[in-house]
Amino acid sequence: GLPYEKCVEAVRSMRQNGISKCFIAWMICANLREREDTFAKTAGLLAEFNKVEAIELLTYGLLFLEKSQKLLMQKADLLMELNLWEEALKTLQAIEEPDGETAEVVRELSEALYGVNG
Repeated sequence: GLPYEKCVEAVRSMRQNGISKCFIAWMICANLREREDTFAKTAGLLAEFNKVEAIELLTYGLLFLEKSQKLLMQKADLLMELNLWEEALKTLQAIEEPDGETAEVVRELSEALYGVNG
């Protein structure tokens, strides 16, 4: 597969040339399938251009790595930045063994959205 730097370069030039996210996702996955850190970094990079596309890429990554706490947290953060609170809550609830801080956020979001404790 390609080293991470090459992927970054490729993603940057593709974005500048308006190439579709599907192609970007395909290229990344073809080279770096099931590498959590790569999905996380690539989504972070994509988020600089388009948070919605970054969320789609993380969703795609989670098809391979469904229990990835790192990707779920990153997706939830982006959803919250876009004020998609219910989606963010669902995403955080998918984390199997949340740490104290995450559990607290889930509690607070549940209360804010539904007026109940998680």
